[in-house]
Amino acid sequence: MPQKLLKAAAFTAVFLFLFVHLSYCKRGNLSYTRKNISGYYALRRNSLDVVFIGTSGTFSSFIPMQAWKDCGFASYNFCVNMMGANTIPYAVTEAMKSQKPKVLVIDIYPFITGEMIGNIGDSYTRYNTDGFKYSLNRFLLIKNEVMRAQDLTESPLSYFADIIKWHANDLTPGNFFCCMPNVDRGYNAMIWGKVSRPGKTDEAKTLSPDLEACLTKLLDKCARLDCQVLFVFYPFADTYKYPDALANVNYIGNKVREAGFAFRNFCAEWDEFGLDVDRDYWDPAHFNIYGAEKVTARIAPRLSEAYSLPDHRGERAYRDWDADYETWKNNEAEYKADIEGRIRNGL
Repeated sequence: MPQKLLKAAAFTAVFLFLFVHLSYCKRGNLSYTRKNISGYYALRRNSLDVVFIGTSGTFSSFIPMQAWKDCGFASYNFCVNMMGANTIPYAVTEAMKSQKPKVLVIDIYPFITGEMIGNIGDSYTRYNTDGFKYSLNRFLLIKNEVMRAQDLTESPLSYFADIIKWHANDLTPGNFFCCMPNVDRGYNAMIWGKVSRPGKTDEAKTLSPDLEACLTKLLDKCARLDCQVLFVFYPFADTYKYPDALANVNYIGNKVREAGFAFRNFCAEWDEFGLDVDRDYWDPAHFNIYGAEKVTARIAPRLSEAYSLPDHRGERAYRDWDADYETWKNNEAEYKADIEGRIRNGL
């Protein structure tokens, strides 16, 4: 009898291993999300100094490889397309499993848009779930935040076992362990568009009860972390889609400071970034590479100085960063050539 149980246990273990990892191979691209998150899993454990948490605006704002060149600290954008405000605590948990950064930088933009996973449709919700490895954290994210939604049309089981959704896809063997190195370190280049500069206000407006509860949960989560936490709002442009955006930013900033955390509203410092509304954006909430360079050039040295971040350039353990920077320079040139072509052609 024990021998039969042992065989059954071994079979089950092998089956679950193959099921999980073949699921990773079948997953859809999920826009930039899969590349970003699987690239994070591929990093050497506890090798990051700064982790950025946020949405698509976040991964268009900061260039980790530029920060590496200029300051020498290791950073990564742990971001998904359209992160929901209620996802952020789970994203923090996921990011901190394999890294112990000195600083965690959290973009509050999802609180401004008011988007909550489970209530933004199946495709956007999957940005927040299907990039993560199977784990208790992912299970709880789906159980607590997705399953109570009313507007999802796909099978609930397909969120827990996403191979049901992606089974018809071709296999991508390189993603067997959900770990695919990402030279851009979570930065994603946007294209080009014209925007209007942001306004200003000293007014502070409260959030909806649901968003207020999400913010409280996030602050409680951060209070238990063994690292510095900085909340930010990037110098995004015209916020015409969200008329109370800047007043909401002020309110969130007050709540964050009251909880004992640092907060920077970079939108209020917009003039100091030297941004050009005709060249540096894709849309009001996303920068192209020219804008991201300016944002990074201002923020990276301030992070390095404020948090006494180490300079790893030339260290043996970070040789891959030095090597990947050479590849990054080629990517950077391609991103800029694309933008210049679009500007010439008015695209």
